[in-house]
Amino acid sequence: MINKQPPFPILPAYRPVAFELYVDTLTSAYSAENAIVTIYKNGTAVSEPIPYKSVRNQTSPLSGLDTRWFFDVDIQKVCQDTLGPYAAQLTSNFVNPATRFVTNTDLYGVYYITVTYEVIDLATGLLEDSGVDQETSDNFTIVSSSKGNLETMFLNDYYGAFASQNTKFLTKSSKTINVCKEDNVYLSFITPPDTPPVPNNINSVFVQLFDSGGGLLSDGLAAFSLSPSTLNTLNNGFNSLSSATYYLGTPDFNDIELSYYTVSAGYGDGNGTIADYVPNTETFRYNLTGSCCPAKSLRLHWLNRLGGVDSFTFDDAKDLQESTSSENGKQALGWVIGGTSPHKASSEGLFKYNSQSVQQYLIRTKFLSNNEALWLSDLLSSVKVYIDIDNTFTLVACKVEDTGQSITRNDGKIKYSLVLTLSNNPINHRI
Repeated sequence: MINKQPPFPILPAYRPVAFELYVDTLTSAYSAENAIVTIYKNGTAVSEPIPYKSVRNQTSPLSGLDTRWFFDVDIQKVCQDTLGPYAAQLTSNFVNPATRFVTNTDLYGVYYITVTYEVIDLATGLLEDSGVDQETSDNFTIVSSSKGNLETMFLNDYYGAFASQNTKFLTKSSKTINVCKEDNVYLSFITPPDTPPVPNNINSVFVQLFDSGGGLLSDGLAAFSLSPSTLNTLNNGFNSLSSATYYLGTPDFNDIELSYYTVSAGYGDGNGTIADYVPNTETFRYNLTGSCCPAKSLRLHWLNRLGGVDSFTFDDAKDLQESTSSENGKQALGWVIGGTSPHKASSEGLFKYNSQSVQQYLIRTKFLSNNEALWLSDLLSSVKVYIDIDNTFTLVACKVEDTGQSITRNDGKIKYSLVLTLSNNPINHRI
């Protein structure tokens, strides 16, 4: 019997995804040995049958002649192993501006377990099937997400019931962000397990453009299609949204008075007006800072702990360095017997081989507040960090330049100094 299951239908992969099972046996005849569990993702088995040992037992409440055997099953490791991020593969939520929106099928899946039991016949000492019919758990959507030890271990605070709570985007960044027109900017979110009734669902992204005084210049609604219990990412950079097709309204991104724009997702009625729009997520504001100078700055994107994408431009210092290593060899000179020169001038005595090169960026921020530095700390542990140059994403290994990095300080004046090692080295000739 599957006695206990996770309390919510959408769960993070990096916290317990746990079940409590039990089976009753006649105390005088059998002892329960194993619960045989198979784990399924999207309807396909992703594990061999796994035996779990009983963790405790007690007299069955149904009969004093029976023993109830309990089994604890946590499938989080299998979920982690079968979800992204994957090695040597760009995670799907780094969305190209032309694509604009994508459902991140590599970062979530629908999981369930099946279970049977094995018992030991006390008369023969042989292991045999219990004869109890196979059971199947409920379905659970598992997202490649992590929650802190002091946080709730679930994700229900990130997908809203819509009618009573707006969905939160999968980021802990500020809701007001400075961007350049060329920047890629991302928002990831989870749709709730059941499609809420209109107007409490999501079918549109709402964009509003404002001047420096907060006056509305123009706005518009662009459509996208969503399914329940999915992880999705929107590229809401200037270039991405300016090229979108809007079914209501026409945001004018060429307006010379444009100072900032806001983005939210919610319900729009194609037969209605923009005034009928119902926001069902948080609203983010993007302040335009003009065109950035790529010679002085470097923009990074990384997979954050929640499974979304965060971005930041390091604009105080950028230094691209190349370090090389090699080995030396020697060979005898080629003598010319009887010649006027004692040896061939073209002979190589000392030579270099096994030449290797590594390229690294040394980057630094301007002064950060404690909140900014704490949010940016996700970058230090992320396994997927990319530099963005002309919409081309290059994987880097990120580490602190010195031995440690301050993420809070009493005066709040913090600078990040990082070393980014490009994942692919220059290709050199060899001997």
